[in-house]
Amino acid sequence: MEPDPERKGEAVRGGRVGIRDVARRAGVAISSVSRVLNGNPNVTPALRQRVLEAVEALGYQVNLVGSDLRRGTTRTVGVVIDDIANPLFAEIMLGAEATLSAAGYLVTLMSSHGTARGDAAALRHFRGRRVDGLLLALSDDTGADWHAALAAGDGGCPVVLLDREAPLPCHSVLSDHAQGMDAALTELVGAGHRRIGLMLGPLCTRPGRARLRAFEAGLRARGLNPDARFVTLHTPATAADAERTMAGVLRRPAADRPSAMIVGGGQLLTGALRALHAAGCRLPEEMSLLVCDDTPLAELHRPGLTALRRDVIGIGRAGAELLLEAMKAPGAEPRSATIPIEIVRRASVGPPAA
Repeated sequence: MEPDPERKGEAVRGGRVGIRDVARRAGVAISSVSRVLNGNPNVTPALRQRVLEAVEALGYQVNLVGSDLRRGTTRTVGVVIDDIANPLFAEIMLGAEATLSAAGYLVTLMSSHGTARGDAAALRHFRGRRVDGLLLALSDDTGADWHAALAAGDGGCPVVLLDREAPLPCHSVLSDHAQGMDAALTELVGAGHRRIGLMLGPLCTRPGRARLRAFEAGLRARGLNPDARFVTLHTPATAADAERTMAGVLRRPAADRPSAMIVGGGQLLTGALRALHAAGCRLPEEMSLLVCDDTPLAELHRPGLTALRRDVIGIGRAGAELLLEAMKAPGAEPRSATIPIEIVRRASVGPPAA
């Protein structure tokens, strides 16, 4: 039935169309309109048609906010990330937002600005807003403040951690950093390298801890002793700090520095490359370089940089899927999904200089 433009909204001309107006137009009780709009199966076809025709004629729109609040839901998911400027998190958000939006959820994003205090503040904010679920990629997963904020409340809000760990049971999506580091060491040791350096961000999040553990264990498994002089940690992981670190490495005598470096994170890679270029260090003739996350910079740099690749958009998608399942079954046992990591071979790895 086509709405009559002359009569549309006539019941409340000058005001907002409400459910009472729909009921009056259809000649039925308000409860009957409610049953139709809520999809109640115990409604006759004739009644459904009368109500829907009245809705169309009046241009009535369901108040989703009110309906959701009556059901005890806000249809909103909160996302907390470390740094909104990090392209890695932008890709994670692409996967998460697409999946959650398709399921009818609004996604609200907050950045914790690289601080544990920001993590806790964002978590408390979303708890206060009564979001239906949380996706967390925190700046510091060891902080007592966010642990307390996570434990607070009635426990009715499911949480999915994105490559983070918590002292409380939580759903999680974890990258297989041990697999990635093993592939990196296999590549470098296979090329003949024995002095291998590692440049990482802080150990206050799972990726740093997992990569360091796998690096040390992987060297020992290959009969090599980790050399503390060749491992640097950066808190925060800024390009400026990485540039200073790499410049210091390159000032050492060739026999007293790594012949190959593994660099974790986009900001660290930017700084390391600046120092390598400033020193005129040729890749891979004078040093081999491997980066822990494949980025456009790794692909477009000349020579191309050998990198570890994971499905970053898939991390967001998997986290959103876990959260949707958790919101349907509150209190369910925590589940975990693991994202594999593979190596992408380019021209930045070669045999060590003679």
